[in-house]
Amino acid sequence: AVSLIDGATGALLSRVKGLGGAVRAGVISIPGDDAAFLVVSRDNGTLHKVVRTGDSLSLKASVAFAAESTSTPAATGDMAFVCGVDAQGYGTVSAIDVASMKVVSTARGGYGKAQGSPLVSTTGGKTYAYFTCNGQPGGVYSYCLEDDAVTQIYVPDQAHQQYCTSTVVADAQGRSFSTLAAV
Repeated sequence: AVSLIDGATGALLSRVKGLGGAVRAGVISIPGDDAAFLVVSRDNGTLHKVVRTGDSLSLKASVAFAAESTSTPAATGDMAFVCGVDAQGYGTVSAIDVASMKVVSTARGGYGKAQGSPLVSTTGGKTYAYFTCNGQPGGVYSYCLEDDAVTQIYVPDQAHQQYCTSTVVADAQGRSFSTLAAV
């Protein structure tokens, strides 16, 4: 369920149930629309658009994009990017048009679930989503929407290869970072 809670009193104002599965990701607002939100349910990796009207929430649309997902989406412009895993166990990143709630493309990264939120960057007229996969050797993948291609842009040296569930983050200079977690 997604709930709207009064910040001053803690009272439940509204709740959207029936999202089809557990919600194990964060809720984000859609850029330019402070009354529309995106949330992912785990089963069938489904992205849901929830709309707020006053103190009431309603489910506007949903679209399945992966076999499973626990990724918090990232949005830029009219596109949402969200990670997941396909039926063969490979991490995926999907680009979804938030107006139509249609999957524009889904690309495969490495073996293992892509569980973190993708880091999205627009540069040189192209949109990139950076993500990790929870399988060895670890590392960071880059997906270019316009080229519809995934490249592994970082592979740890042999001594540091490990599983990774982390979100890729960047500092003000554009350097990206991810944490490898020992299992």
